[in-house]
Amino acid sequence: MDLIGGILIILLGLFITVAGLPVFILALPLLGFFFGFFVGAAGTEALFGDGFLSTVSGWIAGFVVGVIFALLSWFFWYVGVFFAAGALGSLLGTGIVEAFGSDSEWLIFIAGLLGIVVLVGLTLVLNIPTYIIIVSTAIAGASLLITGILLVFNQVEFEELGHGTAAAAIEESWFWLIAWGVAAAIGMLCQIAMKNAVELPDERWGTAQAAT
Repeated sequence: MDLIGGILIILLGLFITVAGLPVFILALPLLGFFFGFFVGAAGTEALFGDGFLSTVSGWIAGFVVGVIFALLSWFFWYVGVFFAAGALGSLLGTGIVEAFGSDSEWLIFIAGLLGIVVLVGLTLVLNIPTYIIIVSTAIAGASLLITGILLVFNQVEFEELGHGTAAAAIEESWFWLIAWGVAAAIGMLCQIAMKNAVELPDERWGTAQAAT
């Protein structure tokens, strides 16, 4: 399971990291699904006390919430921007707490939630969707990429992802944190190089298809 899941996560991470903006119509729903899947699965863990993705209910909840988030991202592209920002905020929040050595599940949960609120709020206030998409997809995609590699080589287990993919990478080694940063930076540069070829919809709450 870890090998297959790891390979799929690597492919998804590569796609989102380097092509988040040029193919944002596809990238945002994918990131929305990932974000929603994590929210659903982690929520089930918090409510029922089960291990992360250790029960069928966790997988079902993650899949259902993920599909809902993906559909919202597809039909209302700016919602996808919020989900991308939320995913980034969660990654940074949980990663910062884990970097200071805390293993409190509640503290990690609160940090992730606070990160979501802060990044979504900044997205709404600053209104710079192009750069929000570039930064959030590059960092979130790089996090998926590193996590997939760790899963493939049995460095982490699926259960360890309950605290967030960033926390899992940081807990494993600072080397993977550096690798994560390098991958994210490369992704940002690739997306910035293709920025002029992308035209986002003028209507903030219009459908994603309007960009085609």
